[in-house]
Amino acid sequence: MRVQLVTSPADLRDIVPAWDVLARHSLEPNVFYESWMLLAALEQFSTGQVAVLLVWQDPSHTRLLGLVPLMQAHSYYKCPACHWSNWVYTNCPLGTPLIHRDYAETALLGVFEWLGETGATVFSLQNVAVDGAFFQCVETLRRDHALLLDVPQQWAHSLQHHFSPVAAVKSQTLWPGEVLQLEQWIREFTQLEQSGWKGWRQTSSAYPPQQQAFVEEVMRAGALYGQLMMVRLTLHEELIALSLHLTGAEQGIFTLQAAYNAAYADVISLTATPDTTSRQIATLHLSTRHRFSKPLMHTVRVAKSVYRYCTSSHH
Repeated sequence: MRVQLVTSPADLRDIVPAWDVLARHSLEPNVFYESWMLLAALEQFSTGQVAVLLVWQDPSHTRLLGLVPLMQAHSYYKCPACHWSNWVYTNCPLGTPLIHRDYAETALLGVFEWLGETGATVFSLQNVAVDGAFFQCVETLRRDHALLLDVPQQWAHSLQHHFSPVAAVKSQTLWPGEVLQLEQWIREFTQLEQSGWKGWRQTSSAYPPQQQAFVEEVMRAGALYGQLMMVRLTLHEELIALSLHLTGAEQGIFTLQAAYNAAYADVISLTATPDTTSRQIATLHLSTRHRFSKPLMHTVRVAKSVYRYCTSSHH
């Protein structure tokens, strides 16, 4: 096994074939860390502080077993520490690393061995589903290596949203693999997005140019990979809403963004369908083999408990 930290996007592009194979065999799907999407995010949002950790089966790089984008901080809850965490960018609600399902424990162990070699004090995983196979793998690692795992809080998050046409509202879908009218759909989405109303968030501001460029790049890349799906709603031939969805390499479907016509806010509200497949998401904090790791995490636990007690006692 070989673990490699890559800081150059150009070097990452060289391993895209192996990366795509890993995505098709990942323990849990995460389209937000697939090659075509993460490379677009690095181009638009990275400030040069993001690196990608690769776990290879052997030094000759015959098979990629794991991939996780990382950032390093020098504090953990304001305490000085070598603190590594996965990178979650704008529009990235899920931070589960890509881990090969046939080598999951080996790949995860490779990550923690690397953390130990670099002197990491704490490792955090943001926006990870705690009701899936990856979290179970983390639990196994914790038990086998006597690690400390802290999960401060969990929340339910819907990774997919739906439209349900009502009355005279008509629905049309651009299915994965359909590219003939792609540019027209992109233009319509961009125009609708720039006009303003954000349906589920109830805000009236369009995304900044940097984020808009990311979304357009993702739409084109997703279409090339056959993983883009778009749904448009019209009322009396006028476009009122358009949503952007991405499918995983092998399974899963994720909603990236939706744009709405502000003039039809009431109609659009009627078409929004509550999602029943929400996941339990959390940020995980894991100790390492650093001798100060567990004492630091215990100290933070106690400090948070005291703070909660003091604030609650004043109410």
